Amino acid sequence: MKIVNIDGGIGRVITALPSLLKYYKNNPEEEWYLSISGWDYVPFGIPELHEISFNPETKGSWEKYYLNADTVVSAEPYRLPNFYKGKISLAEAYDEIINETDDHSDLEYETLSISNSETRKGQEVIYGAYEKSKKHQTVVINPYGSTAQICPLGVYDDSLRSLPESMFIELSKLLAEDYNVIYMGYQHLLPQDDIEHLYVPQPDLHIREWMGVISQVDYLVGCDSVGQHIARSTGTQGCVIMGGTDKVNMSYPDYFRTIQRKKPLYSPMRVSMTQSNFAERLNKDCMNYTEEEILDIYEKIKCDLNNIIDHEK
Repeated sequence: MKIVNIDGGIGRVITALPSLLKYYKNNPEEEWYLSISGWDYVPFGIPELHEISFNPETKGSWEKYYLNADTVVSAEPYRLPNFYKGKISLAEAYDEIINETDDHSDLEYETLSISNSETRKGQEVIYGAYEKSKKHQTVVINPYGSTAQICPLGVYDDSLRSLPESMFIELSKLLAEDYNVIYMGYQHLLPQDDIEHLYVPQPDLHIREWMGVISQVDYLVGCDSVGQHIARSTGTQGCVIMGGTDKVNMSYPDYFRTIQRKKPLYSPMRVSMTQSNFAERLNKDCMNYTEEEILDIYEKIKCDLNNIIDHEK
């Protein structure tokens, strides 16, 4: 019996799903289980994975799974040469580890299963945004990664994955001129004022409910955070603005509009903290977008959303 371990943030779990489904398809007779620490609800509703997934912190999982295992696969992309050399994406790295292949052409990315209640919650949030702004199209903006923190001068992210607070406010105001804009993120990171143009769901949603929202909006504007992974896994279009992490590694440039001012120095945060610290110092300007660049991003997003309207016609 085999166990496949997926750890880290929720975005990593979502990006592993295509490879896990591929493994299930290619090994129909094998007994194996999927250990997901903290995010075991991500595969809910996926028939191939739902029953074999477990949280290792659940009482009895050690005796039931680990003591009966013959093999435990620890899937860690950050230690995979093709990944840290910038040749493949996070999703493809999982494929190389789990399925032992460099042929990623058969990965299927639209994997998440959204329940009826999650769909209804998404509709409720979208309607609330419409009632606030009365625009025809709705956008979710997910400006901050999990490493974003409050500091005396606002929000800052040492990993440079998140949008600067001033950029987030400026871009979201531009978007709000034409679209209903829903904020996705920790609400304590929002400023006390200057956010009246945003629709902020109250109380904050569970991540499964955010899946219901993102699966139904017209577009996502995000960064290297969970929003983009949900959008890719539910077939929602979007624009992903990258900073201290590379778009090939951490996004889907063949699917989203991905924007990056310059290629950052790779930060091996799960391998060498010394090198990560060095990379963060050299990458410090990666998210310093000018007003002209922000306006250009807005115009490109507007073009994408116009194309969505034309396609619907």
